[in-house]
Amino acid sequence: MSWLKAGLRALEVNGLGALLLPMVALALLTRWEKRWWPEIEWRKKWARRIVFGSAILAVLLAWLGPTKTEATREVAPVKIDENAAAEMKPAQAPEEKPVTPRHRGPSGK
Repeated sequence: MSWLKAGLRALEVNGLGALLLPMVALALLTRWEKRWWPEIEWRKKWARRIVFGSAILAVLLAWLGPTKTEATREVAPVKIDENAAAEMKPAQAPEEKPVTPRHRGPSGK
């Protein structure tokens, strides 16, 4: 799917455009569908093939996609200088200031 994102980014299409583009394409195809394919049984057969084919393709892409172990890369451990760690001071909490009551208006309520 990264190729799709890269292609949309290259065309400067934002997320809303990526959702609206297929909707417009399908609306146009449904207008011309009866002219191109007049037999209703043939259209139903192809509609079923598209729906089930899309579902099978989604399952295959999820199954064949990278696993979590392949997607993560190993990071080298960070070496800490022991002398620098000994010189560090512990964090100090900020000093608390006394809270003065606020009066709300001339009556003090």
